[in-house]
Amino acid sequence: MKQYAPLLFLLSDRFLAAESLQQCSDNPTCAALKLEGSCCPTNDFRWLDCCENDENNDIGIRNETLKNDNERIPATNRALTPSQCSAYSDCAHLAGDCCPTTSGVMLVSVMRRPDFVEVPDCCNSRPVVEFNTPEPSSPGRPAPAKAPYTPPTEPMPTAGTAGGSPKQCALYTGCANLAGDCCPTLTGVMLVSSVDCCNTPLVNGFPKPSAPTPATNSPVDDNIFSPPTPSPVPIEDRDDGIYPPITDLNVDWGSNVYLIDSSWSTSRIQNLVDSIHQKQVNNEMGNERYGIYFYPGVYGSPNQPLMIQLGYYTEIAGLGTRPSDVLIYGKIEVYNRCFDPLLFNEEGQFIPSDGSGHCIALNNFWRSLSNLSVHIISRNQDSCRSRANFWAVSQASSMRRVSFVNGDVSLMDYCTMPAFASGGFLADSKFAGQIENGSQQQWMSRNIDVQQNWSGTVWNQVFLGSVGVPSGNSFPDPPVSTMAQTPLSREKPYLFVARNGEFYVFVPSIVANTRGPSWDSRDTPGRSISLEKFLVITPSTPSQSIDQALRFGLNLLFTPGVYDIYSTIEITKANTVVLGIGHATLTARNGVVPIRTSKAAGIVLAGITVDAGESLSPYLLQIGSKEDPSMELKSNPITLSDVYVRVGGPYIGKTTVAIEINADDVLIDHTWIWRADHGIEPFDMSDGYAGDNERWRTNTGTNGLIVNGNSVTAMGLFVEHFQEYNLIWNGQDGKVYMFQSELVYETPSQSDWITPDGTLGYAAYKISNQVQRHYLIGGGVYCYNRNNPSIVTENGFDVPIRSGIVLERIMTRNLSGPGVIQSVINGLGAAADTNNRGPHYVVDYTSRSSNAMTAAESSSSSSSVVHQQQYEEIPESGDASHGMTIRPSLLSMGLYLSVGYLAMLGLL
Repeated sequence: MKQYAPLLFLLSDRFLAAESLQQCSDNPTCAALKLEGSCCPTNDFRWLDCCENDENNDIGIRNETLKNDNERIPATNRALTPSQCSAYSDCAHLAGDCCPTTSGVMLVSVMRRPDFVEVPDCCNSRPVVEFNTPEPSSPGRPAPAKAPYTPPTEPMPTAGTAGGSPKQCALYTGCANLAGDCCPTLTGVMLVSSVDCCNTPLVNGFPKPSAPTPATNSPVDDNIFSPPTPSPVPIEDRDDGIYPPITDLNVDWGSNVYLIDSSWSTSRIQNLVDSIHQKQVNNEMGNERYGIYFYPGVYGSPNQPLMIQLGYYTEIAGLGTRPSDVLIYGKIEVYNRCFDPLLFNEEGQFIPSDGSGHCIALNNFWRSLSNLSVHIISRNQDSCRSRANFWAVSQASSMRRVSFVNGDVSLMDYCTMPAFASGGFLADSKFAGQIENGSQQQWMSRNIDVQQNWSGTVWNQVFLGSVGVPSGNSFPDPPVSTMAQTPLSREKPYLFVARNGEFYVFVPSIVANTRGPSWDSRDTPGRSISLEKFLVITPSTPSQSIDQALRFGLNLLFTPGVYDIYSTIEITKANTVVLGIGHATLTARNGVVPIRTSKAAGIVLAGITVDAGESLSPYLLQIGSKEDPSMELKSNPITLSDVYVRVGGPYIGKTTVAIEINADDVLIDHTWIWRADHGIEPFDMSDGYAGDNERWRTNTGTNGLIVNGNSVTAMGLFVEHFQEYNLIWNGQDGKVYMFQSELVYETPSQSDWITPDGTLGYAAYKISNQVQRHYLIGGGVYCYNRNNPSIVTENGFDVPIRSGIVLERIMTRNLSGPGVIQSVINGLGAAADTNNRGPHYVVDYTSRSSNAMTAAESSSSSSSVVHQQQYEEIPESGDASHGMTIRPSLLSMGLYLSVGYLAMLGLL
């Protein structure tokens, strides 16, 4: 495996000020190198640091008209033999041959776009593109220059002039014969890396198009990022082969990463995905992990579509800079899993049948889809399967940065029944058709655009900054909570490949008050980091290599696999990125804390699962130490995206607290913290319900999440089955957008489920008494006390009585009969029990005093009968047990369930 060494970072005043458009002959250094014509830029748009300093020049901006192509530096006249490092002030301390090299790598290369800065490229290092928010100083990298670049006051170019999103080649006279997106891209990579195909004048560093950009019909106010982009190239006109084949053989991706380019035939891709799905479709507790990544291009065709099914621990993603860079003709789907009818209710004994049994999506965990486009084509499918692209998932299954360019998407697999689902998370995506929510109990959607409409709801659906979704104005009819803008977000980092075949990780910026996908009308703001600044890790990588890489300031990329962690991975440096691909899983060994961070700004953890091991760990993930001083991180918070934690399931697990957050301003963007309610541990199945007594004693987990930091924000917070409070919030000014929580299933007795002050049971959502301000919208708490039906929990939510504590649109529900939640919050709301299972809602809870509440109860004891009739009776197009609504078009297929059938299944 190639061990990437830290690059040399040289940031000097000369780098920040030099580069004027001069003749090479005017400069002694250039003359000595026998360069002809204009000094910089070269014909591959790199700026050669050979011109005299000019303190008045801006970095990377060239409003002057470039000379025509024959006056630029011809490739044949550039320096073909390396110069000595000592010839350049920035490299004077280096020995050996310096740049420019014969491969065209320059001493200093500077991005042309005004909101970029590029790290100097000394000798053999490759350029690393960064945005204009510099990283803090660190050993080996001096502080940024004293006079940082100030962007121009005029607005950034927009569609129709020149701008932040790639334009079509046909708009440029030098590229008229080329297909696809032209230059420049967000990262500054050109369509043709060694040829400047755009020979027109630059506007703010971008080529000015020779023709106006076509307008679009999409309203500007549907996305605040910037005005809309031009109409896309028709699908049939896209070029499938402009990207290079895989060339980076120095990266050890491990054995379960598949990089697919346009040289792959459709049948070869189909065979690969079918083989992986066959292994993973029922591999819920297995150790296999897979990542399937598509180079930019078009895959499948209208006549031969790719029919992809996504199983456990599998990630499929595009490697472009935009979702449109990878187009899949066909489908990418997740169906129900079907189980033997006799074992359907035996938790821990889920044995798949031949498909004729009971089919659900309740356990469809741990899979992901991102950064590509899908043109839905149903070929050789029956009349039900051909109706939509099915995405029947539950927790820990994210869809991000995806565009469905046609057709409908269903979050429920209604082709097999009873089809229950318990998802889920969508973000930064666009859907040309309709989304059918179907049987999804709860769902979190952030920054999505649904062109037709979102159909159906169950108990708790939350939308932030989304277009084309229900308004939420009549809650709880339907039970939808909608906010027009996402208050704060940072998209998940992702891999992409540059035109020269080099890999980068794109790390999006923190943004506020957004609406719609980040990429739909401009390029996502953020910074690109070369893979050379990452240690690429496989399960065979020594822990010492990880520690050393972090000390040198490298980032970490975990490839698909299960990793035994015997010593804590300490993330201490600001802006460190820890990215897992293919659902990389880190398992605690010998009771260690697998990952701990400092309170430094900008640390990003994404795409990793952390498992408890057989020895008790105090924490599985710790964000900051209680002893460290507090730091304000509002402008660059620590971020967790698709970070999952598991206690039990594939093996025995023990922890006291799954995640503890001690840092301020942390941003959680989708997490599932799960103490397993089923698994393959060697429990005595006769000891309680399906081994529940032994599960309670052995798979120990006290709390799921404890938040001690102030101003922590969570979106899509799923925490389940811990043995005391699932969530304890001690910090001030916390904000939670969508909370889902099932209370522990297997409590043996009430004496095991009582707080020290005598309260019956532990609320799922606990705000400590010292908290003055807190906000939650869209919370659901569920009970299913299968091991002892007499268990009582007094409150789903337990909060102090104080004016700054606000909880909106919260609910409780008895899932399947046994157990009781006596009230929704602080004694308000009807009991969720066997006779009145709910859901029971409190629309708005603002604490004033014990006798004067502003809570609007939609399921109080006096009105629960009305609401039960409204939401729980079998409607013409719904299911009583699950509260799902199904489009009338589906009813003709006879898919809705009867009360008798549900009773037969034991689900009523």
